[in-house]
Amino acid sequence: PRVVFSCGQAEIGDRILVYYGGADTVIGVAEFDKKYIKFD
Repeated sequence: PRVVFSCGQAEIGDRILVYYGGADTVIGVAEFDKKYIKFD
């Protein structure tokens, strides 16, 4: 319960999409703007 598993990602322009599965019953996608992520 309350667990998500990242299944992959895609970079489209300045956006990053992270695909995930949750509790073996649902799938979803989270979208981020690269300017809010710190890369070292």
